[in-house]
Amino acid sequence: MTTPANETVGPLQACNHAPTRLRVLILEDNQPDAELFIRKLQEAGFELDADTVDTEQAFVASLRFRSSDLILSDYTIPQWSGLEAFRFVKRSGINVPFVLVTGTLGEEAAVDLIKEGVADYILKDRLTRLPSAVRRALDEKLTRDEAARARQALRDSEEKVRLLLDSTAEAIYGVNLQGNCTFCNPACARLLGYDHPSDLLGKQMHSLSHHTRAEGTPYSIEDCPICTAVRAGREFHLDEELLWKKDGSSFPVECWSHP
Repeated sequence: MTTPANETVGPLQACNHAPTRLRVLILEDNQPDAELFIRKLQEAGFELDADTVDTEQAFVASLRFRSSDLILSDYTIPQWSGLEAFRFVKRSGINVPFVLVTGTLGEEAAVDLIKEGVADYILKDRLTRLPSAVRRALDEKLTRDEAARARQALRDSEEKVRLLLDSTAEAIYGVNLQGNCTFCNPACARLLGYDHPSDLLGKQMHSLSHHTRAEGTPYSIEDCPICTAVRAGREFHLDEELLWKKDGSSFPVECWSHP
């Protein structure tokens, strides 16, 4: 049989929007600033359940015992920093958008933050940007999560196909338009006298197993109905065809080819 045609996946578009009800963890040692963050987001339509902490210990404890949808952090915390807090979150594998809020930040430091994976940074004198930055960070997380689910679903589907191919008694292999083997199940390798499916990968299947007629005359690839069907992209069925094994012996088979 031939391999299925390659599928092209277009740009992934998030079908959901960022939630407006959020559990927010705020790392900020200035309480009026933390209250201002909350007020700006509430004015933008967010409903917040906010937890404000001002030390490393309290931040770590809150992450451990309470799930959050968003983390807002000052860049400079006494005896700690927002960047160190972000690195802790990253090491912990916690999948929560992290937005740094700071009084001043140089361009080089800002670039370094984005490279490290911080969702965004906001200057405290420009908090009008905070709601849009939060929405964008949450939307990007939704997109990443959806992409991860799609990748996992693909892996699960591929694993099911692999198990099916490995367990079936029918010999199944795939070829590209040049007739080279692109996949092969264990039953096919055994049928053709090979130890492992990988022994056939990349091999020209006509030359390997379909090269000679029963009376011993060569069977060219141009005359092969299977190869012709592959190149034409159509189904093909032979009630009885001759295949050749690795040891030089031949045997009759019933063959289906599907594009």
